[in-house]
Amino acid sequence: MAGISATQRRRGVRVEVEGLEDFEKDLRKFKRDIEALERFYVKASGYLRDRARAAAPTKLTGSIRRLPSRDAAAINIVRSPPRALGVFMGAKRRFGWYAQPKYAQSVGRQFPKWVGNQWEPGMSSGKPYHIGSAINAAVPKIMDMFADEIERKAGIAAFPEKGGRLSDHG
Repeated sequence: MAGISATQRRRGVRVEVEGLEDFEKDLRKFKRDIEALERFYVKASGYLRDRARAAAPTKLTGSIRRLPSRDAAAINIVRSPPRALGVFMGAKRRFGWYAQPKYAQSVGRQFPKWVGNQWEPGMSSGKPYHIGSAINAAVPKIMDMFADEIERKAGIAAFPEKGGRLSDHG
């Protein structure tokens, strides 16, 4: 290292990059925007609800509600009418009038076999009756919607002067 004094070597080299502070600030804002997907989850939950309702028996469509949160898109099956949960998820035992002792020997089933509540959309086993296939079919669309939302947010972060558009043609 000819030409550099021992004092200069101990001090190190200082490099200043123009615009680095603004770039870091924009990255932090982008990270916050990516983490704040509540609006997307509302939209995705509505899409899931609509797909499930389209596959559900007509009298039970109102029991399927969207259930967005800060971290996920989901739907919920409410107990109105009371038989809705049994129709979609099945049951292990009898309920209501069919639970009376005089029906204990009946071989008929009030609801299909219980499928459990550990099913994840996209899985084929243990899916809810009537609506499971419709929700599974919606998963690729939801993933595309998610990718579009991330791309939109990235465009806004990268090209704020163009309103987030990647080109003038978009």
